[in-house]
Amino acid sequence: MTKLLNVLHQNVSDSNVWECLGEAYLSRGSNIAAMKAFEKATELNPQSIFSQYQVAAMQQLIGLLSEAVASYTRVLELQDDYVPALKGRAESYYKLSLLAINNVLDSKAVSYVSLALIDLSKAVKLKPSFISLWKLIGDSCLSLYGIAETVARVSVPSELLGNCEGSEIISKKALLELGLKSYKCSLHLCDGKSPYLIHNLALNYYHLAKVEDDKGIFRNLVKID
Repeated sequence: MTKLLNVLHQNVSDSNVWECLGEAYLSRGSNIAAMKAFEKATELNPQSIFSQYQVAAMQQLIGLLSEAVASYTRVLELQDDYVPALKGRAESYYKLSLLAINNVLDSKAVSYVSLALIDLSKAVKLKPSFISLWKLIGDSCLSLYGIAETVARVSVPSELLGNCEGSEIISKKALLELGLKSYKCSLHLCDGKSPYLIHNLALNYYHLAKVEDDKGIFRNLVKID
């Protein structure tokens, strides 16, 4: 750290040194200091995807979710198929939806989930074997289980539903079915070795059964197709 600071004093306009300083702060768990270093690096080199992404990731980590969305958007303006930024922005939208639900802003929560699914649809098309992407799709769908069916009508990319390009507005039942499919896909990719995913799959079945009012679906709780 001392050597980096000495180099920085000699050339404060070198974005690479600021990036190295940011990484050093990250390794020490100094998230705020790391974010400030990466912000300086992006100021000196706005085309640096690495620095822009690190700023967004730090903002997300410390709970500045709206700011993180804006920063991830700047990354995607530089490279629209950068999967870490697509995933990060989707995670931020998902967390914003949870905050909206806690504040009884159900319509806003639905909008955030829709935005998350747009990014996740692009990401999973690029990286279909990423377990975390399918998990996040499932989590996003499941998050709206407690919202009234008249409100929980979500615009979803058609490709996630196995259809052509475009988008479709789907019901809460269809949303939970998409969540079910996504959890199963993530479990398949990890050979069923995730208690978290199994737990959420069971929750998804439970809430889908409540929507369908079909007791027969509970038989599926004890098995994974």
